[in-house]
Amino acid sequence: MKTASPCLLAILLAACNSNTSSSQGPGTTGADAAAPADAAQADRAPGTDGLTGNGSTTVTASGTHTTSGPGTSTGSASSTGTGTATPLATGTGTGSDSGSGTGSGTGTGTDTGSATGSGTGTGSGTATGSKTGTSTGSSTASGRWQPGSAGTINWDWQIGASADAAIIPPTGSQMIDVDGFNVSAAKVAALHAAGLKVVCYLDVGSYETGRPDSADYPAALRLSEDPDWPGEWFLDTRDVFKAGSVLAGILNKRFQMCADKGFDAVEPDNLDNWDANRSILTEQDQVDFDGWVADAVHALGISVALKNCPELVTRVDRTGQRLVDKFDFELDEQCQEYSECGSFTEFTKSGKAIFDVEYKANLTLNCSQFASLSINALKKDLDLVGAGDSGYLRQTCP
Repeated sequence: MKTASPCLLAILLAACNSNTSSSQGPGTTGADAAAPADAAQADRAPGTDGLTGNGSTTVTASGTHTTSGPGTSTGSASSTGTGTATPLATGTGTGSDSGSGTGSGTGTGTDTGSATGSGTGTGSGTATGSKTGTSTGSSTASGRWQPGSAGTINWDWQIGASADAAIIPPTGSQMIDVDGFNVSAAKVAALHAAGLKVVCYLDVGSYETGRPDSADYPAALRLSEDPDWPGEWFLDTRDVFKAGSVLAGILNKRFQMCADKGFDAVEPDNLDNWDANRSILTEQDQVDFDGWVADAVHALGISVALKNCPELVTRVDRTGQRLVDKFDFELDEQCQEYSECGSFTEFTKSGKAIFDVEYKANLTLNCSQFASLSINALKKDLDLVGAGDSGYLRQTCP
């Protein structure tokens, strides 16, 4: 969610918003109160050439190519030849392809060589192999889903849906973001069956009333109430680094819930609450906590979005890594309204997707800008209700 501050986010198949204006993000109404301000494949192509010539030769060549999906394979082609010298010796080589990875492509390798004896001989051979496949998304080396920056991703955000039945993905959707607590594992499975990747919305930097685990939060962790969302309190996130941390225990249970329900990724909200509590938390405190969140989610084998935080994208956490390198994609709010969209280009440079949502009533999506920055943008209703609920709004760029 975005809050009023001088400093204010965005597979298939990818940080504090700053502005002198006050800002706000969506939240879940009622008991939910969920508020997003929230390869080279040189196909293994060995070949052997029969050569005629006085002497012998061994030649080796390799070729590489890149598949359209993730993964690489490598290979080589070799030929040997022996014999008596003749004016010319030729040989042929055969190759086979092997490798792993998802994607498509072909690889060729050519070997050449010469043999000398009482005469001069030359030999050449060609080995060609191919590896083809299909890809519905991309994944990291660990197998986590990671939405890419190439092309457009058709998605929706329905974290304020009143019930499972109200969650209706738009036609052609590839990704949908829904509430981690309120959505059932059965609904996640149904969305998967429809071909979608499903993202789990959670508050991580704030406390909300009305959640199943709200009673687990000690009052001492609450720093200040969010003026835009009554009943929601910013937390002292430094607690996660303490021995026996209560907050770390609560959040790890929440992340595990997302994994147990089968979600593909986590959208952690309030990764920028330091902005409202600068007298207590530093920017580095925030960056370290955000990095901790990414590591904790990745430990469960699922991906995680950086939520908002435009000026933290390239900041380095206590593990020595930039946030853009730790998170799998960016989900931002109102980057057009607050002229922050260019802040997330490091995600595109890393081949990771960027998503953005605008809320302002009289704002028209700047689709040419979003296209130039490879941002998947939507205009949505502030409460992000389900498509089956009253008040649902979704506008996209053509």
